[in-house]
Amino acid sequence: MKEYIVKIPGKPIGQARPRMTTISGKPRVYDPKKSSEWKKFAAKLMFLQARDGPIDVACAVVIRAYFNPPKGANADERHSPWRAKKPDIDNIIKIVLDAGNGVLWKDDNLVVSVEAVKFQTAQPESVTVIAQEIG
Repeated sequence: MKEYIVKIPGKPIGQARPRMTTISGKPRVYDPKKSSEWKKFAAKLMFLQARDGPIDVACAVVIRAYFNPPKGANADERHSPWRAKKPDIDNIIKIVLDAGNGVLWKDDNLVVSVEAVKFQTAQPESVTVIAQEIG
């Protein structure tokens, strides 16, 4: 049974809305640079952990996003373990699932369960991804 645990250092980000431009009069949709770069960085780290190849059966994914307390936060906000600020949890899920596509799991349609939590911590900011076959 395959299980991968990947720690991605750096501030967690959410998947930004796609951008649109026109080239020679034709519309072109693209990923914003920040999202694209984070996905490439995360995919490289995921690839290093996925020694047995991507999961090709139903799998569960756990995402833990760790943030530092916001500057100027009051004492209650600083001591809370929960991060109730942007980025939205659904956008964090989207960017992680996109980064793991073809690397940790063959396709994100194989992900049948997702648990995601945003934490606030004094430790360095990061995202931890756990992917496990179900089965």
